[in-house]
Amino acid sequence: MNENAGEFEGLDRFVARKNVVKRLEELGALVKIEDYKHTVPYSDRGKVPVEPLLSTQWFVKIRPMADRALEFLDQQNDPVFVPDRWTKVYRDWLVSLKDWCISRQLWWGHQIPAWYAVSETDGEIKDNTPFVVAMNEAEAQEKAIAQFGEAVQLQQDPDVLDTWFSSGLWAFFHPGLAGKQCRFPPLLSHHHAGHGLRHHLFLGRPDDDDVPTFHRQNALRDGLHSRFGAG
Repeated sequence: MNENAGEFEGLDRFVARKNVVKRLEELGALVKIEDYKHTVPYSDRGKVPVEPLLSTQWFVKIRPMADRALEFLDQQNDPVFVPDRWTKVYRDWLVSLKDWCISRQLWWGHQIPAWYAVSETDGEIKDNTPFVVAMNEAEAQEKAIAQFGEAVQLQQDPDVLDTWFSSGLWAFFHPGLAGKQCRFPPLLSHHHAGHGLRHHLFLGRPDDDDVPTFHRQNALRDGLHSRFGAG
């Protein structure tokens, strides 16, 4: 239990629940205890119940990218899907998209490019800790110094990027792709083809001539071995 749990802070959640019941009994505030059936999801790895926990996450404002992809689809019939019925699936997906949560609490991956000025909040990342977003730590330091002074201390956000967002970075960092049409490697399952293709598409749409673009005839083939950019 965290600092919001008061007298139960630091206790294991299962222990805390028993202590809460005991405290309610001591206060005369417990009306009754009864069993009821409901679905309790269990972690396959941890073998313990999975329960929601509110936390701060990073989101991408999705409409500008989705609208850009819709523009290509409606005005240029780009990309081309085979069979054609997947065009409607892709369009419906773009229309209904919500802002995309791209942060994950994992030990590996591309770390979120945001640095907190922890010197402004007693050396800790808190809800009100100011931050800067930058391409690298040097740029973050430069921005932070401009805002908070030479003595500023930074700490990078510990979260990493969502897998699909990370995969979309491939074309931007692969040597020699800048300003060229690019073909992505085959995506070997229907699931990966669907999600991977769509995320690659609107991440890869060009804002200028230096951003990699997609070959017009890349296609998503229906079936077990769905492919994108298979030629």
